[in-house]
Amino acid sequence: MSKSKTAGASLELRGITKTYGRAAAVRDLDLKIEAGEFVTLLGASGSGKTTSLMMLAGFVEPTSGQVLIGGETVTALAPARRNLGVVFQNYALFPHLTVAQNLAFPLQMRRAGKKQIAEKTAQLLETVQLADKGHRYPRELSGGQQQRVALARALIFDPRALLLDEPLGALDKNLRERMQREIKALHTSLGTTMVLVTHDQEEALTLSDRIAVMHDGAIAQIGTPADLYERPLTRWVAEFVGQSNLLNGVVESVNDGRAVLRLANGAALYGGAAPSLRPGERASALLRPERIMLSKRGQGADGEGATLDAHVIDSLYLGHTVKYTVALADGQSLAVQLPNTGAPSMPVTGDGVTLMTNARSAWLMHSSCTKAENAA
Repeated sequence: MSKSKTAGASLELRGITKTYGRAAAVRDLDLKIEAGEFVTLLGASGSGKTTSLMMLAGFVEPTSGQVLIGGETVTALAPARRNLGVVFQNYALFPHLTVAQNLAFPLQMRRAGKKQIAEKTAQLLETVQLADKGHRYPRELSGGQQQRVALARALIFDPRALLLDEPLGALDKNLRERMQREIKALHTSLGTTMVLVTHDQEEALTLSDRIAVMHDGAIAQIGTPADLYERPLTRWVAEFVGQSNLLNGVVESVNDGRAVLRLANGAALYGGAAPSLRPGERASALLRPERIMLSKRGQGADGEGATLDAHVIDSLYLGHTVKYTVALADGQSLAVQLPNTGAPSMPVTGDGVTLMTNARSAWLMHSSCTKAENAA
């Protein structure tokens, strides 16, 4: 089923601030989420992501600013009048009610008729693949099944948007990945506006149309998963999203979005560049571990960007990939990730190696760790 264009409502935080005493949990935050969009608020503990979500839901009152749903100001409305579905990490199911009774509860509170309740309950149980579990109690279900019940209960009254507060944090890795696929499929089929709060970078990259990376109560950068992973605007975002190698140098030239960074050892790195970089500035080059080519010294292929000598100080066998930690001549360590080809020539700990990049390997950005910029 294709995604509906009208299933969800737009959400907006406009100039939102929330202070507790002298401390600001969220500072003058602007965020617009389009109808039907899946946006993730990604950040570490204390970054302001959950507070922002709770202000959208109405459970936390902003100190200043406005909350809008569907273009209408709802800042003063109680949570129950905002018509938003909310899913929490602990599921918040009623233990004394069956699965079907849990799903029926929001409709009963809205005084829906018995026929409508029965039809909607059956429909949502089918949607979350629990059609045969309506008579069970939450304690009789697995963690993943309980989370699906929580999702169904939040969706059963056709909310204007679905807010998810770390909903998969209590699940093991395999179950969490399966639930990610199910949430993504639900979003695709229903078209509901969804806002997820998480500290899990992989989860954010997997599920989102856009990600807002939050730091110290503000948005450090917002963009598509590819924007954040491939083109972070600051060193801080580069280090927070995914595994990163950062090499410092001076910008030698900038031309039409491409730049050359001269490293301290004289090597030149070529790559895309943040829009505000200028020649002569100090900058950092981001090299993701999987973008570096590596071979035993003396067996290297040609690289268009830079060739650096190093030696392997550690290797981690992961089956489909091998992760290496290598040290450059100046002592800086880098992470390199190679597909496991099974070739006997793959380097081992202690080997001298040559690292190679090409013109698309690196992304150059300002060296500042704290400067926050928003992507268009």
